[in-house]
Amino acid sequence: MITTALQLRMRRARELVEEDAVHLNGGPGQFDVTSQSNPAVQYLVQIVVDADDEVRQTHCDCPDWQRMCEALNEWIEATAQSPQPGISHVNYSPLCKHVGAALIQLGVLE
Repeated sequence: MITTALQLRMRRARELVEEDAVHLNGGPGQFDVTSQSNPAVQYLVQIVVDADDEVRQTHCDCPDWQRMCEALNEWIEATAQSPQPGISHVNYSPLCKHVGAALIQLGVLE
C-alpha cells in the first residue's frame, strides 16, 4: 500500500495528539505543539476556523509548513488550478503534522 504525504502527516498528527503534545496557547485557535524529533522545541500553530468548522487559514512555525505554503502558492500562481495532490493542504491552507494535530484537537479533523 502506498502512503501519500498527506496520509503520513495525518498519521503523525494523530501520534502528536496521543502523546499529549498539543496545548492551547492563550487565544482561540492558537496552540503550542511539541516537536516529535526534538521535544525541547515547540511550534506555534494558529488556525482560523469558521462557525461551520471550515478551515479558513493556518500557520505554523515549522519548516514543513513553510515548504507547503511556498509550494501551494507557486502551484496556484503558475497554473491557476487547485493544488496538485502532493501538496498537503486543507481548504487551500498549508497543512503540516502540527496543524493537523491542532485540527484533530479542535475536533475539525479525525
